[in-house]
Amino acid sequence: MSCPLKKRLLAAAALLSAILPDPAQAFVANRPLSTEDGYTLEEGTFALAAGAVYTKQDTGDRQASLNLDIGVGLPMGFELSVETPYTFLDPVVEQDVDGPGDIILYPEWGFLPEGPLHPALSLAASVKSASGNEDKGLGTGERDYSLYLSGSKRLGKATLHGNLGYTWTGEPKGADKDNSISYSLAGEYALNRRWVLEAELIGQTNSDPAASDDLLEGLAGFICNLSPHLALDAGIGIGFTDASPDLRATAGLTWSF
Repeated sequence: MSCPLKKRLLAAAALLSAILPDPAQAFVANRPLSTEDGYTLEEGTFALAAGAVYTKQDTGDRQASLNLDIGVGLPMGFELSVETPYTFLDPVVEQDVDGPGDIILYPEWGFLPEGPLHPALSLAASVKSASGNEDKGLGTGERDYSLYLSGSKRLGKATLHGNLGYTWTGEPKGADKDNSISYSLAGEYALNRRWVLEAELIGQTNSDPAASDDLLEGLAGFICNLSPHLALDAGIGIGFTDASPDLRATAGLTWSF
């Protein structure tokens, strides 16, 4: 539902005066988590999320990206979102590069609303474009297609989320790639009207057939609800396998209207 100008001004005043929002209006899942929730945006509602992500590999290679996500709620429980990244690469043995990355289109269908005894469930697909410059390492040069099942259940002040996905991996020129399976489990706990703690465990089978292990990461963070329509978030994560980043740090803002 669109927010008229008067309500936006009131939300800004609430931000400046630090008025606490209703906890029922707190944002759930997504930023700073990678785990998707089983909920979709209400019809006519928009969400805009801007975030920064920094990762460091055990090889010393570093990467930073600025991500902009725009989502809209559609009729019959559907949602459509688009992620547009801008990436900065700082490899140890090569020259630094930066530029737009691969754009991701993400349609989602919330086919089962949450009930007293069962979670909310959604089915989503994603299409990763080949828009990033392959020669600079900003993209793979191929499209990837994924299918995800997501579920969410509120349990008092806590909310649990789970994902299971499968990705058909496009093979860049000269590369040998396998399709991959991804999974994650995340939890949120509302300390009060403003602060929400976040944690997740994310895994994925490695698309590189020569890799000795799979990806497995953990992340902990928080959401600070600045107003009913604006949320600040941050998180930090570590990898549990050699194939995973040693360090991941993220921070961002989400605005719904």
